[in-house]
Amino acid sequence: MSDFRDLNTGHVKQRTCTLIAAQGFDIWYRDYAEKAALLTTALRKYNDGRMKRFLCELFIQRDLDDTLQTLMCRAERISGTPKEAGKSFRALAKALDIKTLPSISD
Repeated sequence: MSDFRDLNTGHVKQRTCTLIAAQGFDIWYRDYAEKAALLTTALRKYNDGRMKRFLCELFIQRDLDDTLQTLMCRAERISGTPKEAGKSFRALAKALDIKTLPSISD
């Protein structure tokens, strides 16, 4: 976690413990694995060299729900240079009204 000490995680450890207690580890882990796969895809396809922090915080702060899944589904249509793809992904996240904390907004 030391590599991520400056990320604004939105109290992810507390949220994780609460979710595991409420849902059980297996359900939490299934969602975690899906979210990790989506983040890996986003980092590979839309990271323009400046998006890593934005993407990591976006996926850390958000629970896996229809919003993240919709974002990634719609993002599949994004093309262009890495810079264009990163800009388009950020705009798509805003268009879907995905709220991020001030530290990662434009």
